Amino acid sequence: MKTRAAGLVALLLLAAGPPVTAAESVSGSGRALSGGVLIVRGAKVRLSGLAALPAGALCPAVERARPCRAVAQRALGGLVAGREITCRLERKVGHGSFEGTCRTAESGDLGAALVRAGWARVGTSAGAPYRAAQTAARAAGRGFWGTEQ
Repeated sequence: MKTRAAGLVALLLLAAGPPVTAAESVSGSGRALSGGVLIVRGAKVRLSGLAALPAGALCPAVERARPCRAVAQRALGGLVAGREITCRLERKVGHGSFEGTCRTAESGDLGAALVRAGWARVGTSAGAPYRAAQTAARAAGRGFWGTEQ
């Protein structure tokens, strides 16, 4: 019985693939853990160049205001649902956690897509394209920027 269980564990480990390390990429289906963090093939990937939306910020919705962070998570979830995600892992930030740039064929760079839609703010490490996208989203009042008074 122990041999059978050990064989099953080995088979499951092979199916999951080798552990992911920084300076690699990971591809597969995934899900949004927050408005700027994905789980892809077991790796937790924080999208590079983004800063979290302010805690407690509320965004307008049809029936009532909702926390912007939850709306941002739903937006990211919509971008990745049923799609193949490829993340270039730039650096390790914790056990099983990485910072990286993720893409889908449909949306391209997911961080940039969130910034353009107004559901992410740029962080201090963001490059000029992300900053320009944020300026445009803010000027148009998209996403989170539509809540500014």
